[in-house]
Amino acid sequence: MKSPIPVVPLKLYLTATHAAIEALLAQDDGSGVEHPVYYVSRLLGEAKTRYPRTERVCLALIYAAQRLHHYFLAHKLHLMTKPSIEVLILHEAPEKDDWRNSIKSSLTSQGNEINLKTLKDYIILHEELYMRLLGGILARYICEKEARQRLHQVHEATCRLEQVISLYRRLQRKGYYWPRMKEQASEIQVSCPKCSVLPSEEEVFTVATTEDWRTPYLMFLLNNTLPTDARCRYKLKKTSKRYFINGEVLYIKGFNGEPLRCLDNVESLQVLNEVHAGECGEHQGKRKLYQQILSLGYYWPSMRKDAHLKVKRCHTCQAHANLSHKPPTLLQDMRTLWPFHTWGLDFVGKINPPSDGHVWIITSTEFFTKWVEAIPMRKATRAALSNFIKEYIVCRKKPQINVDEDFEQNGLLS
Repeated sequence: MKSPIPVVPLKLYLTATHAAIEALLAQDDGSGVEHPVYYVSRLLGEAKTRYPRTERVCLALIYAAQRLHHYFLAHKLHLMTKPSIEVLILHEAPEKDDWRNSIKSSLTSQGNEINLKTLKDYIILHEELYMRLLGGILARYICEKEARQRLHQVHEATCRLEQVISLYRRLQRKGYYWPRMKEQASEIQVSCPKCSVLPSEEEVFTVATTEDWRTPYLMFLLNNTLPTDARCRYKLKKTSKRYFINGEVLYIKGFNGEPLRCLDNVESLQVLNEVHAGECGEHQGKRKLYQQILSLGYYWPSMRKDAHLKVKRCHTCQAHANLSHKPPTLLQDMRTLWPFHTWGLDFVGKINPPSDGHVWIITSTEFFTKWVEAIPMRKATRAALSNFIKEYIVCRKKPQINVDEDFEQNGLLS
């Protein structure tokens, strides 16, 4: 670092990454060599890491002006960014044909009347348009250019995975939304050869012949066949009204009337692992995990119990859970009626080397207030112990004495 020359102007270099912003003041010494004058940097918080590049560069300029204001006032500055801030602002300007412009203008207009029926699900937060989905979840309304990027990015990341959750659901759980998101996600999945792999004949035969909890309902709805057991027959007739078949797939009507796809044991395990600890998993609790699976449109009879066991057996959930303050062993209850009711006595010694001839320490502890009395003694005799009890306990508190076993065995109080 070098102190600046008063007449020569300074150069301000700005750098903004996804994690930090940096600013450097430099100055030419007249011979074409630049010398650093001052350097500042700052880590970005979690919210600021999602800023666009233009906003991060502007944030670096504001931070440099706050920290280096005395240099700004005393010198002429040349801002050095590549590309310039004007180019960045023009590059990231909103598109003219952006489908969000009409909604934003309707929400921000004050003179015109707002159609509440159409715009009730839209909201603007930090100059970004969001749409409220089912369940109150907010999804960011993105432009066409970003929609194409997010679509290919999420598809490439999840193409090789088993298609338990559709690409549209993955985009929705990522927090994105645009008008044709569902159609474009289904089109790219159908056109992709890796996403639309058909099972072999052996796998189809295995699936067709494997029996699970769905088999009695499928046999009853397809062939009107009832089980032989009277109890199972009664249960099937009572619960079959909520089940229906659509394209050889068994569905059940949810509490709000929405159809839920019935899964077998293997599929339920895949969905459980994906929702809890998959790419978009949040390691939710047992209730939130159960509700999340229902909102995705899946059902099996033991899903509430399986969600509880999944959270209980998840190592990550247990490692980051709240600390338990329970004692490892049962506490021993020492009951006392009132203060100075019960005392405990004990000898400590022999002490080596002795202090002024004292080799013993006699202590007494009051069990209610935990009050402690202790004196040194030269000899552990019956007279010295009686004198201590009389002088420090009886004459002061008049309590009932709880005699320790050590004293009874040594015969000090007999």
